[in-house]
Amino acid sequence: MRTRPLLVALVALAACSVGNSSPPLPSDPVDGAADTSPSDVSRADIAVDRTVDTDAPPTPDASLDAPSDTASDGSATDAAGDVNNRYDVVPGDGAPVCDAGMSCTPRPDGCGPREVCNDGLDNNCDGRADEGCPCIPGTVQRCSLAPPGRRAVGTCADGNQTCTGVGEFGTWSACAGAISPSAERCDGADNDCDGCADNGLCCRPAGTCPSAGDARVPAGRPFATYTLRGSTFFPGAARAWRWRVVGGPCDQLVYATRSRVSYRVEGAGADPRESSTETLTFTPTLSGDYTVTLTVTAADGSTFECTFVVSIRAPGLRVELCWDRTGNPRATDSTAGADLDLWLQGPRVTGTWGFPPGFEDDHTCGPYNCFNRDADIPSIFRASRPDWGYASTPGGACRTPDTGGVCRNPRLDVDNNGVNDAAHSDVDPENINVDAPRDGDSFRIGVYYWRGAVAAQPMVNVYCGGALRATFGGATVGGTLYGSAPVAGFTQGRGGFDTTSSFWRVADVTLRAGGTACDIAPLVLSAGTAGAPCVRTDTDRSYDGPCRRR
Repeated sequence: MRTRPLLVALVALAACSVGNSSPPLPSDPVDGAADTSPSDVSRADIAVDRTVDTDAPPTPDASLDAPSDTASDGSATDAAGDVNNRYDVVPGDGAPVCDAGMSCTPRPDGCGPREVCNDGLDNNCDGRADEGCPCIPGTVQRCSLAPPGRRAVGTCADGNQTCTGVGEFGTWSACAGAISPSAERCDGADNDCDGCADNGLCCRPAGTCPSAGDARVPAGRPFATYTLRGSTFFPGAARAWRWRVVGGPCDQLVYATRSRVSYRVEGAGADPRESSTETLTFTPTLSGDYTVTLTVTAADGSTFECTFVVSIRAPGLRVELCWDRTGNPRATDSTAGADLDLWLQGPRVTGTWGFPPGFEDDHTCGPYNCFNRDADIPSIFRASRPDWGYASTPGGACRTPDTGGVCRNPRLDVDNNGVNDAAHSDVDPENINVDAPRDGDSFRIGVYYWRGAVAAQPMVNVYCGGALRATFGGATVGGTLYGSAPVAGFTQGRGGFDTTSSFWRVADVTLRAGGTACDIAPLVLSAGTAGAPCVRTDTDRSYDGPCRRR
């Protein structure tokens, strides 16, 4: 019996180059799989041709086809191309024991000559999804940077596109959070998303990266500890482990402005998003997608890396608020922040927002009267706790469960007022939740500047069935836009319900499909700049104010 080296030609399959873009229409129920329909932010028709002429796709990156002296899994190769004996060899003929993807027929890429609007796909495979397509500012849709015939195949995962701009129509952002096709690696996964794993690179990968639907990466829920064991992806000996967790729009804005995040990563050091432990344990506070990257330094010094998406899902409606100037609103130096408040009007009411004479009516959920536990509500406001006819949720996903572990509906999980305690924070986004809304129930979102004298730029995110459906407002930090567009005119708060303060009537949300889908209509000024957000600094607290539905 004898063995001899096998000469391996590493041929990487060329894939369409990947880039960015995004739009939205009516949202479909979320089931944890790739969501191929955009969110419905308005019923307004967009009278345009749904196909867009674009330039021819670029030439694939030649570097994907070029052989290398280093294997794609980071291990060294010899002059003949052997990948550190990862091929077993049968006696006599030198053929590998397994074909590791060599007998697999790649899926058709589905690339076409023209882009199709509002489907979240890169139809012409130019690296952008829905480029040149009109959209309604603030809407969000699921998007893919894989060729259209390979969406959600292998390691490829959907991201979100936000319609950016101010006015009647906007343009789609990059497809944020998407996992794009990449050169095939020896990791047991289909990296280039063609339906074939490893493409003959090896038979025994050092580790295995998760693909769509992988049971090792189940969906989680807010405020519940989520654990990933590194050894389930890389079972061999390792010198070092590193995890990085990147959250959604609000967490990215908070990190850009305060170098902090709302979720907690155990063992984190200077960067709150990272841990160097073999097991990742983190506690998310917000719904949405979290992008996780695992980097392992193996005992032989080679590097193994996986990037994948962890879905955190909570039922029903969740509305979150964050802004760029968090901190103490009473400070007078450069650390001074703004205290903004998130408000949600209940279904089937059109009365004034719950401000004067200082007690909030039961149709408005906001600070003081809407915390989950009575103990967190000042006694003078407990009688005005909102009662919208919804039962409490046993074992629900809330920050401070009440007696028996129940979460009330509606509820405010946290009030960001510059103080840290059980019910307040100086950095975490505010969020109001309704776990089991009735089909057809509509809610109106408002943001009130309670106290401060700095110009603040708020962002509101709307989740239905745990998936992001709209992002309104945002801030530009260091030249990067977070959100859809900064909201002009949010300038002051006087610390009172009936004072001259900035107030933003944001949008109406109507739930359907058992709370897993929704229709969202932005609110804009009735007069003045077309499509401008409905922000005024005055004492008007009427339901509509100077607004109309987009």
